Formats: sequence, C-alpha cells, structure tokens
Amino acid sequence: LPLVVAAAWLAGRQETALIHPDSPWNAMLVGFALGLAALPLVFTVAEDALALVPAAHTRAAFALGATRWQALATIVLPAAGSGLFAAALLGFSRCFGETMIVLMAGGNAFGSPFDPLAAVRTISAELAISMPDTAPRGAAWADLLLAALMLLVVTVVVNVAAEVVRGRLRHRLGKVAVA
Repeated sequence: LPLVVAAAWLAGRQETALIHPDSPWNAMLVGFALGLAALPLVFTVAEDALALVPAAHTRAAFALGATRWQALATIVLPAAGSGLFAAALLGFSRCFGETMIVLMAGGNAFGSPFDPLAAVRTISAELAISMPDTAPRGAAWADLLLAALMLLVVTVVVNVAAEVVRGRLRHRLGKVAVA
C-alpha cells in the first residue's frame, strides 16, 4: 500500500501522468476490486491450511537448528501446500463468477481483451445486462443460457477441485498428527 500511495503521489506531481486510461472504469480497477473481494476467502482457507500443520513438526525443525524461515520453507509450506492451492482455487472461483463488481468498476463496455486500461465486460456481467431484454426461445436467449451453463460448470469444477485438494490435506495431516 505505501508503494501504491507513493506512485500515485509521484504521478500527480509530474506534468504528465504515467498512465492515461481511456476511462476511469477499466480492467485494472476491476482486478484490484476483485482481489480485495476475494482476500477474506483466500485468507480464511489459507489460515486453516497453515493451522493444520502439526506444531510438533515445526518444533522438531527448531530442535534440529532450523531458523524460522527455514522451518517455514521446508516444513510448513510443503505440508500446507495443497490447502494453499485450494485457497487460490477458491479465490479464482469467487472472482470468476463475480457480476456486480465487474459491472460497476469495469465500464460495462467491450474493450481490448489484452489492455488492462480498457473497459471490460465478463460473461457474468453480460448475463446480468442482456438476459432481461432477450426474447425467450430466441438465438440470443440460447446463447446466454449456454454461457450461464458454462459459468456454472467452470465454477462448480473449480470448487470441487479445491475441496478435493483440501480434503487430501486434512486426511494427510490428520494421519501424520495421529502417528
């Protein structure tokens, strides 16, 4: 955060700005907003994964002369790796299906898909905007239903994969703690 504030302050002091977006509503703003929205979910799942690592393992690493960073890198992160991966997958799934943040911060317009400073409209935003005005049983209606089905399938697959990874972590660490 201090780096962002410093960069904004430096950009404001110069006569020409470093970044000239076409609109204040762009994909970069959407990325920041989605990142902030997904943080609580990612932190909660990651905290659970790190808490499941038995304390005896880290104490054993300390007893063998490892520093805190060495214990973290060689014991804690490998043991909690699948839970951290599950946290990332759930964060992705949360961002993938988000509608209102994209509608409000993205500019609600089609822009260049590779330009982070252009307006953006995602599948979920397109569904929210276009579905009420589409005639039932028409070609556009069928396309929107297919897009909704694709969005649902991708979200469910990512969530199931994250739960499988979390389950493996709990099972593996549960056996280690008992043994």
